[in-house]
Amino acid sequence: MITVKEFAKELLNEDIELIAGDSDIGLNGRIEYLSVQELSEKTSRIKENGFIMTTFNAFKDIEHIVNHMAWFVKRGVKAVGFHTAVYKEVPKEIIEFAISQSLPLFYIPSDVSYSQIFDRFNQLLNKKDNIRQEEVNKLNEKMLESVFLEKDTDYIVNLIGNYINNIVVYLDPNFNVVSSWENRVGLDRDVDSLVKDIINNHYSALSKVRFSNQITELCLDELDGFRLSITLTPIYSTAKYYGILLTSNKNRNGMFVQDVIKHGTTVLRLIADRKNALDDQQKMEDINIFESIFRGDFKGGGTTTAFDCNKVKNLLLVEQRENKNLSQSFQVMDHVLNRNNREGLVWITNKKIIGIAQDEVDQGVLDEIISESSTVIIGVSSKLVSPDIEDIHNGYLQCRTALNHAIRRGLSYSKWDEIGLDKIVYVATEHSLFNHFDNEVLGPIIDYDKNKGTDLLHTLHSYLRNFFNLKETGQELFLHPNSIKYRLKKIMEILNINIHDPDNYMMLYFAFKMGEVKNQNFVDEP
Repeated sequence: MITVKEFAKELLNEDIELIAGDSDIGLNGRIEYLSVQELSEKTSRIKENGFIMTTFNAFKDIEHIVNHMAWFVKRGVKAVGFHTAVYKEVPKEIIEFAISQSLPLFYIPSDVSYSQIFDRFNQLLNKKDNIRQEEVNKLNEKMLESVFLEKDTDYIVNLIGNYINNIVVYLDPNFNVVSSWENRVGLDRDVDSLVKDIINNHYSALSKVRFSNQITELCLDELDGFRLSITLTPIYSTAKYYGILLTSNKNRNGMFVQDVIKHGTTVLRLIADRKNALDDQQKMEDINIFESIFRGDFKGGGTTTAFDCNKVKNLLLVEQRENKNLSQSFQVMDHVLNRNNREGLVWITNKKIIGIAQDEVDQGVLDEIISESSTVIIGVSSKLVSPDIEDIHNGYLQCRTALNHAIRRGLSYSKWDEIGLDKIVYVATEHSLFNHFDNEVLGPIIDYDKNKGTDLLHTLHSYLRNFFNLKETGQELFLHPNSIKYRLKKIMEILNINIHDPDNYMMLYFAFKMGEVKNQNFVDEP
């Protein structure tokens, strides 16, 4: 951006002089664009921070020109160039108006073309851009060097703040302030108040940045009526989230500011990577130990984890309904299980997310995960109390079975403690000894129905589910009780068992359950 004072100095090379409005207010105005207006219409093309050039040829008299100059002031125009191709001298009324409004007024000789002025502006703009680019390059190099000099985040945040001359706040993954730039200008409240406002009123925007790693823009209402624009930039590396950088561009805009912020977030990530390197190494060692426990081949041998296994309360296994957003779901899980010093452990393996929670996973936790990542399916183990290696191994089997149950039932989540008899069926189906148990028990009925065109299997299933109640079974199947009795007699002849015997009842019901697990359409519900 170019000031009026800077442009006035450049225009002297074309014998263009500033003849009015040379007060500090006028000279410090910033010019963002040049425009020519020869027509007298008040067009929306004229915006603030402009340098307007005109001969005023289309205006009927001096009063008309002065009125239009007043409109320029209202539009936020920073300077006017009076071209003398029509008026050989600038009327004194116009000069007096410019002085009264601190509006810089330039005298453009009749032999100077508008294109010459545009060229001068672009040359000055390029010159300033080159200077600023060099300035930004040096700043970026300084920030990068700070990583090797082991500078902290306060140092980087202050470098960014001193350049953009506005708000800079670094929030950790739990949205706590880590570092902030203290020499703020144009802000009518402190950083803590600003952050509190964003957390209380724009939490969804913070969550969007946290879980999607996408830059987000916010507009806040300040006490003076000004709309404060805040940019939320995530700081993250592969599968690792370090926080958010809050910045405002109220006073300085453009690609240079964005370049500084971009390099600043990169440096903050490098600092976080360096700081977390040892923790990440220990975490990988812990993950390898837990995965060996899950597989059942962990031998112990004095190996310990930094993660306190005695504090494990629940294990979770998460899968995506669609093969996308796995990284976002991981961020959600990592945030929820590690928030407020919970110190959970979360990682991705075989396109699934494993979570180990040191606080009990209650309904509120599950609802929060699902609300932030609606495509997940979650299996949750039972609550573990002072668990040993065997308990953790079993906890993994539980959450794996719960996930399988949720997938089969079309649920968003399933808890081991709430599955019921199905949990035994799931485990049995994984054992080769019981793999064909359903067919061993019910095969004769299935074959009879197939050969005779009957529906004895459905009748038996309904009778068992209604606990031997003939009336309810008949109502469900729209059959007379005597017809039910006849079918049951035939079933017992085929199976050669008494279906009313408790052991036989459990065997038959278990066989039906196994058939349902293996094939959801094994027996159609009425």
